[in-house]
Amino acid sequence: MRSIFRPRSGRWLVHLMLMAAMGAVLLAGCEESPTKQHQGNPFDPNGPTGGDALQVSALISVNQIILSWTQPQDMNISEYFLYRSDSRDGPFEDLAVVAAKAGPSGTYIYDYPPPTQTHWFKVQAFTADGDFSLTSLAVAASATLGPTVVVGDTVSSLATRFPELTVTSTFGDSLLVGLDDTYANAWRIGLAGPGVPTVFTLDLGPAAAGDTFTLHIKAFDGLGESESTVRQMPVSFAPVHALVDANPLRLATRINDLAIPAIGVVRMRFAPSEAELASAPWVPGAEIYPDYELSDSANAQEIWGEYEGDFGFTTTTRLPVRPDLLAGAAFQLNLPSNRVISTPLVTAELSAQATEMRLSENPNFSAVPWRAFADTTQVVLSPEEGTKTIYCQFRNDWTQSAILSDYCILVAQGVDVKIFAPVTGDVVPGGSSFVVQGTSSPGTVAASIDSVQLDLGDGLGFREVIGTTSWRLNWSVPTFDQDTELVLRARAWADSFMITDVVTVTISQLSLKILAPLPDETILGGDPLLISGEAAGLLGGAPLDSVTVDIGSEHFLASGTAAWSVTWTTPAVAVDTPAEITATAYAGGETVAKTVSIILTP
Repeated sequence: MRSIFRPRSGRWLVHLMLMAAMGAVLLAGCEESPTKQHQGNPFDPNGPTGGDALQVSALISVNQIILSWTQPQDMNISEYFLYRSDSRDGPFEDLAVVAAKAGPSGTYIYDYPPPTQTHWFKVQAFTADGDFSLTSLAVAASATLGPTVVVGDTVSSLATRFPELTVTSTFGDSLLVGLDDTYANAWRIGLAGPGVPTVFTLDLGPAAAGDTFTLHIKAFDGLGESESTVRQMPVSFAPVHALVDANPLRLATRINDLAIPAIGVVRMRFAPSEAELASAPWVPGAEIYPDYELSDSANAQEIWGEYEGDFGFTTTTRLPVRPDLLAGAAFQLNLPSNRVISTPLVTAELSAQATEMRLSENPNFSAVPWRAFADTTQVVLSPEEGTKTIYCQFRNDWTQSAILSDYCILVAQGVDVKIFAPVTGDVVPGGSSFVVQGTSSPGTVAASIDSVQLDLGDGLGFREVIGTTSWRLNWSVPTFDQDTELVLRARAWADSFMITDVVTVTISQLSLKILAPLPDETILGGDPLLISGEAAGLLGGAPLDSVTVDIGSEHFLASGTAAWSVTWTTPAVAVDTPAEITATAYAGGETVAKTVSIILTP
């Protein structure tokens, strides 16, 4: 007795060992007659199915292939493995695993299959114990797909009789495009190449609203043709206009541009009512209809549009609009919670469907002109101390708002100047380039700052900066032998008033000193010489790594860093001989060097 299931190993657990128990399930007992065995086991090659118990079939649908197969019952089958290939002989690749279920058939939908000419499929049954049917007993089914089709920006409807189609096919050198399955009077289109999108435009001819075009498209060459791709496309020509950059329920202006979905539009016209469309002039179809003028009525209005399409019929649509009467206009000053400010300049925040606005400390707006509406604006207050009430009013093409108000409390403030970079306590690297920055304000004593000057603590006194309200100065930071404090002073003048701001910083840099020998010191040749000194790293920077000493071709690594030393055995000389000692300190990627000259004597 032979089992028609084999155990899996590797990925699919295919083993060569047969399972006697499975044979007992799938085949009748050995004591039964051969005829009964063949009739009772659907996988038996000598049985009524010829061993093809699964009976695989494939049905082509739009963008999918529907696979179905027979499901033998009461055989401990737990799942079905599906395979796919481009040819009958393979190789076959894994496609899907489908759980077995009660019922006569199993199905799997293969969505968006690759647009190859032919697909071949096999199905294999597996038991919960890991046994499986021979794949050779599952007959491969073939399916030939038609070309893939995209119609303009959509695949569902047509707004024009001249749709642009994009067709891709991996088969054939030409396309037939017809309006029925007989391909009578079909268009013949040359393909750009296998797998290359071919773009072309058709003239489908006149149509009525509600009509549906059914396109039949197939690829062919001198040897054969593909299956047909069928695409149903209902006529849907119903343009709907909209306002450009405006809210149709809150209009501020009477004159507005209309945005038109212009695909298929031959000509169009607009009017305030459906009855008035008949006398409105036609204009050519376009994406924008400029400067449509509403009436001066503050009531709700409508914009009716009539469109004639290239299919040969017209359609109408309406857009409700409503003038905004500024009932929801709002205005407030941007203030601290106590409403106290110290400068006669305050920001106003505004919200309204308005075209113009005006703001004043006078509720009569005496000599205050209307100006273009903005969401925010700066209000210059009168300089006197006290409570300041600001009045605001809006208007648009239909109406003007009630007068709104808000208030603040102005407290006098003198001239002010601030250094905000650097700040007191900062460490500034010596030898670097640093931008000193700050601000100044005239407060309530003057209209503007006359001058800002800066003293960098280098003995050169005050110098002019760039700017006033916001100012800066490029500073070439000096270097010192050790960390050094500098006092920076900024001064601002407005009229006869002056103010000073002071910050104290530390100038720090990688530094090095040679303490011994002294410059031009006379040293007895042939004797040991102690060379020593001090080094320091940048405050807050990388620590000292090392100190080296170079004398001619001799190179020494010093002992220590902050306090360092090297002992050099000087050479004997017959006459006074000059020598240079160079010490170098290292910290991170930075270095600094110092040199002293000495004289060796006999």
